[in-house]
Amino acid sequence: PETAPLRIRAAVRADGVDARFHVVVTERETTLARAGPFELEAGGGTDVSLVVSPRPAGIHALKVAVEPADRIAPDQVRYAVVETGPRPRVWLVRDAETADDLSTTLMRNLLAPELLEPERQLVALIPRQGIPTPDPAAAVQERPRLILLMANTRMDAESRAALREWVERGVTLILVPASSTAEVDWPGVRHWFSDRRPRVVEIEAGSTWRWSADHTSTDSTGDDEMTKALVRRRVEFSSLTREAHIEAKYEDGAPALISLRRGKGRAMLLTTSPDPAWSELGIRAAGLLAWLYARLGESAPHARRVASFEAHAEARWSFGGLAGPRRVLVRRVAPDAQRLGPVALDATSGPLWPTERAGVYEVLVRPDAEPQATYVVNWPAEESDYARVSADRIAALFGAAEVEMTSTRVVNDDAGSPSRAAGWRWLRARDAFAAALVALAFLEQIVAVGARRRDSGDGVSAAA
Repeated sequence: PETAPLRIRAAVRADGVDARFHVVVTERETTLARAGPFELEAGGGTDVSLVVSPRPAGIHALKVAVEPADRIAPDQVRYAVVETGPRPRVWLVRDAETADDLSTTLMRNLLAPELLEPERQLVALIPRQGIPTPDPAAAVQERPRLILLMANTRMDAESRAALREWVERGVTLILVPASSTAEVDWPGVRHWFSDRRPRVVEIEAGSTWRWSADHTSTDSTGDDEMTKALVRRRVEFSSLTREAHIEAKYEDGAPALISLRRGKGRAMLLTTSPDPAWSELGIRAAGLLAWLYARLGESAPHARRVASFEAHAEARWSFGGLAGPRRVLVRRVAPDAQRLGPVALDATSGPLWPTERAGVYEVLVRPDAEPQATYVVNWPAEESDYARVSADRIAALFGAAEVEMTSTRVVNDDAGSPSRAAGWRWLRARDAFAAALVALAFLEQIVAVGARRRDSGDGVSAAA
């Protein structure tokens, strides 16, 4: 959001020698943040945190650099790109009876912590008791990107119809169980997933879940964390509708997360609550929070206009607002300016973007137009690792059955003169003198031939 500061973490390592340095964040040569000085012993490393003040709405390409730079420039810099804009809206739908439910409180504090000022919160969380009908004339930023429907919330017929329309227009709906164990249901919506009410099941020994092979989640960090949360209580359905898709399962095979499509949007049902009496999702909150933010990204009004790639990687990506078939221009603007030529877009697969060098790249439809998208390229982290490569690592990379490691070093021969262990020796003084005589004789022959050609008129000359 354009109202929130950017938090950047830079991992810095000193290879070879001790180092004293600063870490600097810049945008188009303007310094946004600076930290240090820091000192590291050779071989040591540290993490440096920097905070950049809120940036106005738009695309921002940032350079994170170590100062002073050394002679190996590529590993002194990393590039990042972000797109800022209005805070996305999330509706938290509950009624008077579920407003104070612990699950409702936990979901509210996950997305909009009360300890943070509203302008520093990443989403605009709006509690609602009813759901208004979508207004086509409303601005995009006024529409919800995510709707959380707490269990046992009662809605009238108009709100139910409006909810269905919002989902069909592209909003993501998430159904969350309430903390109450007496009854868990989502009147007017549950039949999308099952014709029968769910029952609450206690898991005596607790259980984690695992993602299905064909799950549709896109955030690997949140996905991994959610599988570590222990679940002690869940809702269970005796049957599911045909369109219901099981995204994740518990250890006994029961559905843990269910989804289905509705028009341009989709609905998802969590079978457990962040309430500690139900699960550890509220305690190990990083996974659930990352998963919720990933759902926000999926329901964005337009596709992302920024991306990050590794150098020389096969970078296929479809940016928002750039539909094919057509040709667009790519230019690198940092660390140096260079026009790279056209890239063909097609309607079937993402184009292959240039990634030969680290830097900031802009995508334009015309040379005089404003950039439609921006991406950054960084060297892979292993390119900055100067540790000796082991034989096992080489075998794993190249699939070799056996690897023999040899090295070249300077040793002393029998006469005490230096030589290379690889086999050839440094020239002794007398050998060097003989070689010099041969070189002089060869040079005299060249000079003599040149003189004869000049005397015979074979040479050419030019005057400016």
